[in-house]
Amino acid sequence: HSGRIQALTNRSSEEFARDSSIGNGGAGVESSRPLSLKVALSIVGRNKWVIGSFRPEDMKTIFDRSTFDEFLERLDRLTPQSERQWGKMSPAQMIEHVALVMEMASGKTPGKQEFLGKAIGWIFKSNFLGEKPFPQNAPAGTRHTVTDDPDFEVAKARLKDLANDFHALGESGTDGNVHDFFGPLTGKQWGETQYKHLDHHLRQFGV
Repeated sequence: HSGRIQALTNRSSEEFARDSSIGNGGAGVESSRPLSLKVALSIVGRNKWVIGSFRPEDMKTIFDRSTFDEFLERLDRLTPQSERQWGKMSPAQMIEHVALVMEMASGKTPGKQEFLGKAIGWIFKSNFLGEKPFPQNAPAGTRHTVTDDPDFEVAKARLKDLANDFHALGESGTDGNVHDFFGPLTGKQWGETQYKHLDHHLRQFGV
């Protein structure tokens, strides 16, 4: 779809994210509440949600060299004392969370699409893939939720290694990898959504 198709209701996407565990489909990490099919369909009926989001051709992708370098520079500005702007994670927990999601994106820990994602993921996929930033406090699946507090420097070094490996894979090396909720994505989609995810959490800590 090239236009915007909207369901008729009044609640914002931020309120939607607080109500569901779909959120950004594994790209947030503030809650691991399970989402039942009944609740999900109720949310669809009550929320204003873009099903056919516009996707410009120039979305940032982590596979672009300058964008990747920008990410590394921002990551280096993150410290254990960085103050979060929303949510509950510490800087080290955030780093470990995005590392876990990147392992899925790269295929190091292959994803398997959940039943709920197969049933209703198409409703939310355009918004997930679109240019609009992920909402604050969006919940995520339990597989990418971090409950302990890892060593900051160890976690950061691990993320840098994973990010370099992911960048080197490029679109061709990640094409078809499976997202836990949205199923197989193209390499282009992985590059764009990983940038969105990293940007989301770096902004969470003011960098």
